[in-house]
Amino acid sequence: MLRTISHFGTSVAAQPRIDRQVSRPSKAAWRHRLIFALLLSAGVPAHAASFNFPVNLPPTCSPTGLDYICRDLILNAGDTLTFAPSSTVNVAVLGNFTVNEGVTINGSGSARNLQFVVNGVTTTASGTVVNANISSLGLGSVINIGDDSRVVGNLKTDDAAINVGDGTDIRGALSTTARGVITVGKNSSVRGDLRTVTGAINVGAYSASGAIISTSAGAVTTKDFSVVNGKISTGAGAVTIGADSTVLGSVTTSVGAITTGARSTVNGKLNNLDISTAGAVTVGAAGVVNGPIATGAGAVTVGAGGIVNGSTVTGAGAVTVGANAEAGGVTTQDGAITVGADSHMAGSLCTRNSGAITVGARSRVDGNAITQRAGAITVGANAVVVGIVRIENAGALTIGASATVGRRLSKLQCVDLAQAPAAAPVIRTR
Repeated sequence: MLRTISHFGTSVAAQPRIDRQVSRPSKAAWRHRLIFALLLSAGVPAHAASFNFPVNLPPTCSPTGLDYICRDLILNAGDTLTFAPSSTVNVAVLGNFTVNEGVTINGSGSARNLQFVVNGVTTTASGTVVNANISSLGLGSVINIGDDSRVVGNLKTDDAAINVGDGTDIRGALSTTARGVITVGKNSSVRGDLRTVTGAINVGAYSASGAIISTSAGAVTTKDFSVVNGKISTGAGAVTIGADSTVLGSVTTSVGAITTGARSTVNGKLNNLDISTAGAVTVGAAGVVNGPIATGAGAVTVGAGGIVNGSTVTGAGAVTVGANAEAGGVTTQDGAITVGADSHMAGSLCTRNSGAITVGARSRVDGNAITQRAGAITVGANAVVVGIVRIENAGALTIGASATVGRRLSKLQCVDLAQAPAAAPVIRTR
């Protein structure tokens, strides 16, 4: 029988008592629930999709004859795009082209058969594989390639930058047809040439590329331990090569300084009088230049322990060769010539109009030392000049203690400023 309980004058039936045990979730269970809730709030990535042209297309793509048009094409992480083999396909992307992590595009196909033309920004995340040529049209249509990716094909923009991430392999050329800048990250490789019209070109440390060419104007910079498998040239802009780097070709600029870092090697000439009208040239300590050096106007400096396998000429500017260095003959129109101690010059030292000549202690000059109009000549202690030492107009002559100078004109004549400087017959490296 139910009991009744009077509570403030009201009688209610008492409910039977039910004893139950309430189990409490463990700490691990709470942790799993929390993680699940966070995933729900953040959004779980969509499952990777496989798109096979022309059978199964991404949602924003549609066929137009043998080609395709896509609007703001977005590929999610892990998606794959495949194309029928042996067919040539053009894909026009109206808007941005976004490729997330781990996407593979035309993985087993040839880049020759696939062309993306993008009217917007192209961005690929890290770890992507792309076998295709990509062209971006219009101002602001930048191409960004993520880290640790591989692209087989050429990348091209009209008036926008191309940016390649770290640790990425590009088996093709990079080019901008207007003002776009090209930047390659560290530890990356570009198997083709890098070319701009007026944009700068930057190559990261420990990276390799083909030839680097800026046809009109644009600075060129390669960081330490970089390799350029070809020449570097720019119409107007400085060229800076990092330490311990290699350029397997010449380096030229019409107007702009050239600087090579310590222990770097250039297997070619630095500048050419036919096109290089102004700009200083600096070879870093223990650097090697396997060719001549020339500039219309600008100082030339060869660091201590440097090697120049060719002659050096400048229209206006001093030439300084550091201690323990090796170089060919030197000629200046207006500018002093200074050779550091314990160096070897495999040619003559000549100033045409004005400029003093100084030969450091214990150094050797295989040719003559001549100032043709005005300029003093100083030969340091224990130095050797095989040919004659002559001041043809005005200037003092000083011969140091135990120095030796020749009595006959050496056959190694002064380099003609009207001609390109000659390369030395022997190629040296460090």
